[in-house]
Amino acid sequence: MDCAAFAVTPVTTHGDLNADNFIGPVPMLVDWEYAQLADPIYDLACLSVYYPGLRLRRGELLGTAGITDANGAVRLRLHVQLFDCLNRLWEQAEALRQASPQL
Repeated sequence: MDCAAFAVTPVTTHGDLNADNFIGPVPMLVDWEYAQLADPIYDLACLSVYYPGLRLRRGELLGTAGITDANGAVRLRLHVQLFDCLNRLWEQAEALRQASPQL
């Protein structure tokens, strides 16, 4: 089973939710270069990869986001796997860039 197996209405997702992308006294999101139309769970997966402690609070995270369907936990697990793979590729690309600045 993969992420595409679930019929969801795509929403605009940020794609890179980490503390560095929030600014101001009333937090506002910046740095939208990875924004896309995707399953709303994608940003929750992003948070879960960047902040692994949130994985222990999966139910609370889904509930706070208003995701209450029976497949929410499965969708989140699949999207966490997807985002984790993508994040590892970015880390490898950054390591190569630092090793070879001319790239």
